[in-house]
Amino acid sequence: MTETTIDWIAQRIDAAPSSVGLERIMGGRSNLTSRVYVDGKTSCVLREPPTGDLLATAHDLTREYRVLEALQQADVPVARPLGIRAIDGRTSYLMSYVPGTALPDASALRTWSDTVAVRTVLASSAGTLGRIHRCDHEQIGLAQHGRGGDYVGRQLDRWLTQWRSGPAPIADAIPRLHAQLRDCRPKPRRAALVHGDYHLGNLLLAPDGGIAAVVDWELSTIGDPLADLGTYLAFLDRDLWSWRLSNGGLSDSDRTELAEALQQYGHDSSTADAQLDFYLAWAHWKLACIGEGVLARYRASAMAGDRIDLDHLGWLIRRHAQAADELLASSAADRFDPAPTTTVGAGRHTDNKEPQ
Repeated sequence: MTETTIDWIAQRIDAAPSSVGLERIMGGRSNLTSRVYVDGKTSCVLREPPTGDLLATAHDLTREYRVLEALQQADVPVARPLGIRAIDGRTSYLMSYVPGTALPDASALRTWSDTVAVRTVLASSAGTLGRIHRCDHEQIGLAQHGRGGDYVGRQLDRWLTQWRSGPAPIADAIPRLHAQLRDCRPKPRRAALVHGDYHLGNLLLAPDGGIAAVVDWELSTIGDPLADLGTYLAFLDRDLWSWRLSNGGLSDSDRTELAEALQQYGHDSSTADAQLDFYLAWAHWKLACIGEGVLARYRASAMAGDRIDLDHLGWLIRRHAQAADELLASSAADRFDPAPTTTVGAGRHTDNKEPQ
């Protein structure tokens, strides 16, 4: 880290440069996050773009900072923005430090706490997603944060373009699935603020299982809220694949917890018949494309220092594509138990990011 960065941080938090230290927080496949220390004590958090060449509209920390500013007025738990700067086209910013635990995936809930039930975390995470979608984005200054309209169609084309730009992709069904998804995508019911990458790894958990803060807003935009819900469920799906493999299957209580979580999210009756199978298929397809991007960035050494199991990542990419294919080929009624108000599907994370 350059001395000028330390000087800038020191100026923003009113500290002597010699007292400021940085420690990279492990995790994340895109922008870099570091804990800022002053005299050995945690002060705040620094967000920066990754090393290497940046995609044209990816890693946009300016829009992430803008969302944090706007959400200070809303009932959504986020960190407080403390300052932003851009040097040579690379933006970085500071935000307040929020104590909390970021779990790598849903299966880690089983060992995270002896006192907090899994259903508590699933309910609080789903409920917080509902609060994001219910906030009045125009009133808090985010009317121009995205185009709304055919959000899913734009996402489909954007991720296909990125998939095609990568070297030697391994999920060759991506173009065919893209065409199928495009042909059957539903008309969006309404526009809302969407996070774009909502999963447990981007949530800081309080000791009681509540959500202390939602982080990593670089993919946020104005779009179809059910696409966000599909992403949340697809990440749960991914985590539960690993859970089933290592623990002999998904229990009845797991299914009940997922159903209860969706009830916490379900703030209007439109989720009952809004073709969640489509949104889940779309999300699995998108995660396959994102996984391909992670693989490409790792091979290009833009994620140096991150440890990745390439065999497992390759398996996940193919499994996401397979899940999308299966959901498009049938109603998937035998794969996802119906909740009282909708259909339950259920994941984890990866990289190359850009909102549309």
